[in-house]
Amino acid sequence: MKGLIYKDLCTLFRNMRKTLLMICLFLILGIAMPDASFFLVYPILMAGMLPSTLLSFDEKTGWNTCVRTLPFSPLQLVGSRYLECFCLIVLPVFLEGIGLYLRDGSAAMCPFLFAAGLLGPTIMMPLYYRFGMEKSRYVLLGISGLLAVLATFTAMDLSALSGIRNVSLLLIVLPLFLLSFAVSLCFLRTLPAGDTGT
Repeated sequence: MKGLIYKDLCTLFRNMRKTLLMICLFLILGIAMPDASFFLVYPILMAGMLPSTLLSFDEKTGWNTCVRTLPFSPLQLVGSRYLECFCLIVLPVFLEGIGLYLRDGSAAMCPFLFAAGLLGPTIMMPLYYRFGMEKSRYVLLGISGLLAVLATFTAMDLSALSGIRNVSLLLIVLPLFLLSFAVSLCFLRTLPAGDTGT
C-alpha cells in the first residue's frame, strides 16, 4: 500500500500543482475574510476531490488495468484511495482550524468543514468503482458546487453553529464514509481483473 500512496503523491505534485496552489490561496482567503464562508468550505471540497482526480489520471493512462495484474489486493487498492482522501482533507482542515483559532479564538467550525469535505468522496468513490470516472465525475462536481453555494447562503449560520452540533454532523458522516469504503471494496471485488468499472 505504501507504493500505491507514493505513486499517487508523485502524480499529485507532478501534475496538479495549480490545483494545490488554488487550495492554498482559498485557505488564505477563507481565514483572512471573516464573512466569506465560501472560501472556508471550497478548499476542503477541492482537497476531497483530489483522489478522484488521481483516479481519472489512472484511468487515462491505463494504470487501473496494469495494477490489477500486480500483487495488490482489492483491500489495498481501495484502502489506499480512502486513506489518501482522509489525509488530504485532514490537512487543510487542520490549517484552517489553526487560522480560525488565531483569528476568532475558536475552531468550532472544523468538524463541520471536515464532514463537508468527506461527504463528496463518500458519494463519489463507490460510483467510480461501479461506473468509472467519466460517468461519475459530474455527480461530484454537482455535490461540491451545491455544498459551496449552501455555505455561501448560510454564512451567518456556519459561524453560529455550536461545536456540539458540528461534532454530531461529523459523527453522522464518518460512518457513511466507512460504509462508502465497504461498498467500493465490494464493487472492485466483483469486477474481473483488468476491468475498471467503465
